[in-house]
Amino acid sequence: MAWAPLLAAAPAIQFHSLMAAAALISSAAVVASRKGTPHHRWLGRFAAGALLLTALSSFWIYGRGGYSWIHILSLVTLTSLAAGLLALRRGKRRRHAGFMLGAVAGLVVAAGFTLMPGRILHAVAFGG
Repeated sequence: MAWAPLLAAAPAIQFHSLMAAAALISSAAVVASRKGTPHHRWLGRFAAGALLLTALSSFWIYGRGGYSWIHILSLVTLTSLAAGLLALRRGKRRRHAGFMLGAVAGLVVAAGFTLMPGRILHAVAFGG
C-alpha cells in the first residue's frame, strides 16, 4: 500500500475516506453482533454516525463538472439511515434492519467504485 496519494489529497477527501473506513469496519461489527444487546446498540450508533458523516462529507467532493452520479448513493444512504432510525423508534425492528442493511450496501457499492483505476484509493491499494 502506498498512502502518499491519500495524504496528498484534499482534506475533504481524507476526512471522507476516514469516515468511510470507520463506517465499513463498524457496520461489519454491527451486522456480526448479537442483535438488541447494549454492544449492538453502541456499535450501531457509532456506525450510523460514521455512515452519516461519510454521506454528508461526499458533498464536499466533486469534479470539474460538479456532482456525479455516485452522489446519488449518498442521498440513498441518508434516506436509508433516516428511515432505519425512524423504524427503530417505532419498534419495527425488521424494517429497521432492512433499511440499515441498505445503507451499508450503498456504502459497500460506493467503496467498490473507489477502487477503480484513476481513483485515489486505487492508487493507494494498487500503486500508481
